[in-house]
Amino acid sequence: MGPRFGKMMKGISKAFGEMTQEDIARFEADGRFELNVDGQKVELQSEDAEIISEDIPGMLVANEGKITVALDINVTPALKEEGIARELINRIQNLRKDSGFEVTDKIRINIQKNGKIDNAVNKHKSYISAQTLAREINLVDSCNSNHALSVEIDDDVNTLLEISKI
Repeated sequence: MGPRFGKMMKGISKAFGEMTQEDIARFEADGRFELNVDGQKVELQSEDAEIISEDIPGMLVANEGKITVALDINVTPALKEEGIARELINRIQNLRKDSGFEVTDKIRINIQKNGKIDNAVNKHKSYISAQTLAREINLVDSCNSNHALSVEIDDDVNTLLEISKI
């Protein structure tokens, strides 16, 4: 574009930087866009510019044609706690199955305290109970039963679970 527009390139570059999302969408749809640079009208064609999407920090961006989707991929403390609760549910369901419990058996769960999961257990206790048919969920200092099993909740989070039929 330099040979075509010469000294106007600086103004064109500035005008490009000030384009709104709607301007960019119109440029992509029409294949041309008109700019006002130093009082002169300049018409740009799609081959004059390359429009690319970049990920925004903390966002994952994808586009297909005229549709762009951005996902916030930051894990908030609330999401982390919900994930821990879901992982616990999964581990408890597997332990129920491995222990030969019937689908309708009511259970009591003792979970050994771990500073990384205690908040999630307390916050989501009713959800965990509903999903696992637990009548009682206790955070305990230690699981003493020979039936306690070690479970991995996350890469660096392990605890002991003790499940008994009521």
